[in-house]
Amino acid sequence: MASFFVGDQTKLVRGAARIMIAPAGTDKPGKLADVIDLSTYAAIDPWTDLGFTIQGIQININNEESAFDVDQVQGAIGTAPTGWSANVTTQLAEETGANLLAAQGYGTVTTTPASAGVRGMEDYDIPGGVPNVGYHLAAVEGQFQNGEAFRAVLWKTLPASTGAMTITKNGKATIPFTHRALPDATTNPTRVARLRKILAAL
Repeated sequence: MASFFVGDQTKLVRGAARIMIAPAGTDKPGKLADVIDLSTYAAIDPWTDLGFTIQGIQININNEESAFDVDQVQGAIGTAPTGWSANVTTQLAEETGANLLAAQGYGTVTTTPASAGVRGMEDYDIPGGVPNVGYHLAAVEGQFQNGEAFRAVLWKTLPASTGAMTITKNGKATIPFTHRALPDATTNPTRVARLRKILAAL
């Protein structure tokens, strides 16, 4: 029997995704094997997997417009684009110096390994003054209902995280993570992001 509601469940994205970053200068990935080892599923150096997240991973693309108002008409009679913004954002669940550095984009992480009977430690040091924040690439890997992959790459990002690592009695401590996408001018025309859906083989 035909259904009144028309849709294709193979086009639904389900489950959690992974988020990975790499420093500027990393070769732009053309396929999944450039980012993830397909036998172990570990991120390939210099890509770094940021681990568990909370509240999902959002890829936001926003257009900004300016309205035309005239005296003779109530409300705008037209709009024109004035700009845009794009970013990837999430809450990192793993409290590590590396994740703090990935979110903020500056500072240093120093690890003193543990030894027999002696605890180790990890320090994330935040410098004073205006930080020198480096550019990155960001990649998100998700999955459609039929098991095929959904992929997104932001070609040039800058850490733009705001907020606090909040530690509460019953809550989960997370690290706010936002990377703002900027135009990648190494190509003509410039590019910001690529969203890719893998189609199942026939």
